[in-house]
Amino acid sequence: MEVYLRVNDDIERDTAIVIEKDDTINNKIKTIFEMESGLAKYINLKPTIFNTEKPVAYYKSIHPGYMTDHGALLFDYHADEEPYIEKLDYDKPLFEQLWPGQLIVPKWVRSRKNTIIYWIVILFWLYTDLPDHISPTPGICLTNQISRVVIMASEFLEIPDITNKLRAEIQPGFTSVPVQYALFCLHLLKIAILTFFLETGFVNPYSINPIKNWMVLNSAATSPQLKEVAKKLGWIGTRRSTKAGYESGLYNFILAKHGGQVGAFRAGVLTSAINPGFVLERGEGFQTPLKDRSKNSTFETMKEKRKFILGDDYYQALEDNLKHNLAVARKENNSGKYSEEIRRFRKYGLFEVDDRLTEMVALRKEVHPKYAKKDEDEEKKKK
Repeated sequence: MEVYLRVNDDIERDTAIVIEKDDTINNKIKTIFEMESGLAKYINLKPTIFNTEKPVAYYKSIHPGYMTDHGALLFDYHADEEPYIEKLDYDKPLFEQLWPGQLIVPKWVRSRKNTIIYWIVILFWLYTDLPDHISPTPGICLTNQISRVVIMASEFLEIPDITNKLRAEIQPGFTSVPVQYALFCLHLLKIAILTFFLETGFVNPYSINPIKNWMVLNSAATSPQLKEVAKKLGWIGTRRSTKAGYESGLYNFILAKHGGQVGAFRAGVLTSAINPGFVLERGEGFQTPLKDRSKNSTFETMKEKRKFILGDDYYQALEDNLKHNLAVARKENNSGKYSEEIRRFRKYGLFEVDDRLTEMVALRKEVHPKYAKKDEDEEKKKK
């Protein structure tokens, strides 16, 4: 069964993994985050350098989900928030706790050790850049240390002009007091920007130690063990799309299929790529009780109650549609299309489905507030 694991605590990194019937949090998911034997040895899985090396807890998202116009379930932007997460049993098989395609959400805490080390380095750097006017040890800034190395090189190469100029520049008080304070303020700004990017994870190095960063990056790029470990742990690597990514992906698919905007417009399908899909409501989607899996009928319930509940017949319909699309690609002897169909299915769901799934989505739209409001607005325009 394929499910998704949130990596780096990032909504754009919900990564597909395969779990077997006996897999649990303890014997499968935790192993991924092991620094010695898991993927964490090669890939940075932490949200930021300020977090602990491993998650402290594992949850599943029970947000109902976001239904696409072709019957797939994506994760809502609020899928990892407090009302929509439920702690997983670490020893119970994940097969008994998750629906296919459901999201596992690791929870992280801040590492006091990493935070202290970072600020010790930053404060020392800040101290070395204090204005000479007030510094107890003027002239020890990093720029001056680099200049001293260049001076030695220029002396060796016998370039007196550079040597004399740099010697003058590294003397305490070379620049005026206002300039010293201006440079110090610039240094504070650099630190603020650096800290912002590190805190938010926009810049997310493997470690505070630059040597370790280089070693890990080099190892990940060249180690043949990475693929072996990923395969052993069921790591597929395809990321589930966000709502915005789905809209963009669907739009590009429609344009490619119809030869551009003009062809899509003439076919009357261009507007279908504008704000497609909708958020499901309480009790639907991933909030369907797992104990009812075998007896639920997704399609019958939709016809009777206009409510989307998960059941084996729904997943069977997805599988049948995927097999049909793959058979078409195989018949065309198009290996690229075959691979792209599988990748697209894992990322967005299906873009081409049969009448059964199409009808299911249409029935749910009949009672969804998003489309009810749209119908009201159209009626007002007519009047």
